[in-house]
Amino acid sequence: MLLDNGVSPNGVTIVTLTSILSSKQDHFRSKLAITMLACHLNRIKGVRAVSVDPGAVNTSMTETIAPRVRKLLRKIGIKSSLINADEAAEAVVIAANEKQPINTYRNGRKYSKLWSFVLSAQNGIELEKLSRKMLENAFEKGRNL
Repeated sequence: MLLDNGVSPNGVTIVTLTSILSSKQDHFRSKLAITMLACHLNRIKGVRAVSVDPGAVNTSMTETIAPRVRKLLRKIGIKSSLINADEAAEAVVIAANEKQPINTYRNGRKYSKLWSFVLSAQNGIELEKLSRKMLENAFEKGRNL
């Protein structure tokens, strides 16, 4: 729980799940926004936000990955076999408990640098404004049902 001044009294760690690759643009955009949100939250005193991309996890969603996409993933260095849910969970637990290098996200078993546009304070502010507007619109539509 954050106080009115945006400071957590006891400190808090927030873990967000991200993805750097997706066959669907909307899915990629949502994961990118989550990564940007974590960067923005890290600017709040008492908040530690960690972005984790555990890797391609074997789920019902991944059963439909086209063979050409799997081939592309192998070509750029992603394992041909998908990780299981336990391996993904392990990446999340490690990221939540380890001190994360600045301006990075957890990428499977290692940390990777974030892109400069993700780190941009102005982009974080714009994302927050857009998010508020989207929520207001959603609540307004809900009231009109």
